[in-house]
Amino acid sequence: MTDGISAEDRVLDAALTCISRWGLTKTTAEDIASEASVSRATVYRLFPGGRTAILQRLAFRELAALGDRVVSDASGRPGVEATLTAGIVSGAGALQRHPAVAYLARHEPDSLLPFISFDRLDPALALVRTTFAPLLVEFVDDATAGDLVEWAARVVLSALAQPGWFDVTDPIAVEAFVRRYLSPGIAACGSAASGLPERVAPRHERTTDRRSADELTATSGRGRGGRDAVAYDADERDTDLHNSNSVPGGTS
Repeated sequence: MTDGISAEDRVLDAALTCISRWGLTKTTAEDIASEASVSRATVYRLFPGGRTAILQRLAFRELAALGDRVVSDASGRPGVEATLTAGIVSGAGALQRHPAVAYLARHEPDSLLPFISFDRLDPALALVRTTFAPLLVEFVDDATAGDLVEWAARVVLSALAQPGWFDVTDPIAVEAFVRRYLSPGIAACGSAASGLPERVAPRHERTTDRRSADELTATSGRGRGGRDAVAYDADERDTDLHNSNSVPGGTS
């Protein structure tokens, strides 16, 4: 250990430096050992899988650091849309500023594809769900929270892989995207009353009386079936009046 840094972290830091300088394809275990000022034998003792093991460990270390940053930036937001917006902006910005990711995106974009596509993406998405879903459970159920953070992660990766799609570091653009494309998913999962909510309320603020919610929709005439609901209430009152006039002793 030197300067309070473990030998493992020295090797991982060296790998990050090499990738940021030369890229992924040109970085060897020998390069990493030289940058870390350790022997090749030490590298293989610390990481028996060699270069592949180093890169895997480095990826998860950097993802964990990214997670801490995003959780810090997105915590305490007033609703699910605000939380998603802050998380996407924070995560995308951190990835764009990451030296290794930035180098690979510019010079070796193909080297990133195996890590963000198909089965290789599953471990990262599982980590995303575990890390970020707790930020949303105040507003939606656990399953919906997991789905939302996975959708958000896919949005970030897609936007970074396709520059010019839209700026995922712009809070205004991201908020509009969340409102247009992710909020309907919340509603479809039953986490919002109707339409595109300006704010998805925490659980303790949501009504548990379905009848009162339906009556509100009928009264306002908003949402699908609002007019039909009003007409149904009017027909029901007419039926009650007819029945009261048809009982024995009633006025014909």
